[in-house]
Amino acid sequence: GIITSMAGPEGRQSGFERPYTGKQLASWAGQSVSLAVFYTLAGVFLAHASPRATGVLVALLIVHGVVVLLSLFLWVYLETHKPWETSCWGALLPDTTRWTEVKYCREHKRKIEGLDHFCFWLNISVGRSNYIPFILLVSLGVIQFTLQAVTALFFVTLWESQARDGLSDGGFIGFTVGVVVHEALVCAGLSSYLMLLVFHVHLARLGISTYAFIIDQTKQQRAKRTGTTPSRNTGAPLPPAIHPRGKTAPPGTSHPTPLPDPEAGAVTSSALELEQGGV
Repeated sequence: GIITSMAGPEGRQSGFERPYTGKQLASWAGQSVSLAVFYTLAGVFLAHASPRATGVLVALLIVHGVVVLLSLFLWVYLETHKPWETSCWGALLPDTTRWTEVKYCREHKRKIEGLDHFCFWLNISVGRSNYIPFILLVSLGVIQFTLQAVTALFFVTLWESQARDGLSDGGFIGFTVGVVVHEALVCAGLSSYLMLLVFHVHLARLGISTYAFIIDQTKQQRAKRTGTTPSRNTGAPLPPAIHPRGKTAPPGTSHPTPLPDPEAGAVTSSALELEQGGV
């Protein structure tokens, strides 16, 4: 029931290298569709609204555009940079055990300094050399989708009368349906980014990596089943996206139901391998 490595004989070299993961393809599709719908709605509104409303919208679009461009730069960097190679980003992190300890990654078949986790959304490992760009990308994702959600809500609340006056009855209905579809896409993206950001902020407070957190949670679950005392306790619930397969999310998580995600098993397996020094 554990996914084996997707890497080739020489290990994965970049996030753009095949095979792609389902989550990676889903993120590409989700971003592309949400941006296409958002800018289509904005274009329709700009063509029919008053100068005052369009001025505010243009300002929001400029800020949004800058966020998207910065995100694109960071995304390309993360997908193409080899995480075992040093970078200027890594030099910004402190020389603590978390960031100097070298661990083996079976996907890349290399030892990576400060290895935090293998990201299935990027299809690349995140370590010392690319952790800051990763956190910046996640933060910008929260900002991007928040801007989109708020702006689209303006179309059918504060600026509803202008949109209604500029469009036919059928056109306004179609416009409203577009807003609803957009908000559904944005809610999915925003919740994912926000949960990930909160989780990594929590890890920063604990001073541990994602892999260390998973190992600790696995030990606690085993200790609970056997009635023994775990060797370490972070005191934090494991987010459902990386919860071991077949387990139930601890109290306080957003999905208190069994999580069948097969990739979660692979993450846990990799973490346990790291604890044993790699394979």
